[in-house]
Amino acid sequence: MTKQISTKQEVGGVPALKVRDWLARDSMRTRTCLVACFHRWKLTRYEPEEQISRRVTTLMNALLKLGYIVEEKKRYPNESQFYGLTKSGEEFARASGAKRLKRETAAQMLEGFMSRVAEVNADPRFLVRITRAVVYGSFIRGEETVGDLDLAVDYESKMSGAERIEAFKKHFKASGRMRRGVLDEWQWPELEAKLFLKNRKRTISLHSFYDFQTMPKSDNFSYEVLLGDPERIKADLIEGETMEKNDMPETRAAGRIWA
Repeated sequence: MTKQISTKQEVGGVPALKVRDWLARDSMRTRTCLVACFHRWKLTRYEPEEQISRRVTTLMNALLKLGYIVEEKKRYPNESQFYGLTKSGEEFARASGAKRLKRETAAQMLEGFMSRVAEVNADPRFLVRITRAVVYGSFIRGEETVGDLDLAVDYESKMSGAERIEAFKKHFKASGRMRRGVLDEWQWPELEAKLFLKNRKRTISLHSFYDFQTMPKSDNFSYEVLLGDPERIKADLIEGETMEKNDMPETRAAGRIWA
């Protein structure tokens, strides 16, 4: 269930939506990184270093007090202090600033989403297919307005072996995208499908099935299977509860952040 953020909210004197964006970046893990974010932010770009430093300290103290970040244990006494996102921090990093939708509008968006799922699975121009899809959150709870349409999707390649290797390489080259890392060719087919499924709609909150499986569940948690085996999905959620309980107590192993 996606948390909502008002455009009027602030965290440590910084607009909450701006802080959310900073927290959502995997590269943000040290105080130096956060200083760089302030320097790039147009509202503080020309402030003196001393003022930036005070702003960073205020924001970090606020995030620590809210329980969104936690200090990671140093391996060496003189190394920089690194920070990890707590589960509350991960929820905040996924929060939405979009206006709430009428239920009827969300239902229409869901119908369009499932049409695009069918298109991805049927169209050979997409190299992956959607094997499982669920909707959850306020839409399933029957609320009159919906913050986001929360959806979780699982993907698999439409081919395997040497055929997949060659097809993924050609597909990435044909996309015209710049290659920045060794995994770009492998990640692009799934990313391409995700972008198509979202259809440029901010109110569609699209998550991986792993995130859906392991995220903290509230007492009123509910979901609806749109595609896939309901019993298999139920079993995976039960497994996810065990994974979540055995996770690191303060931060997830893949927790992102900075300071």
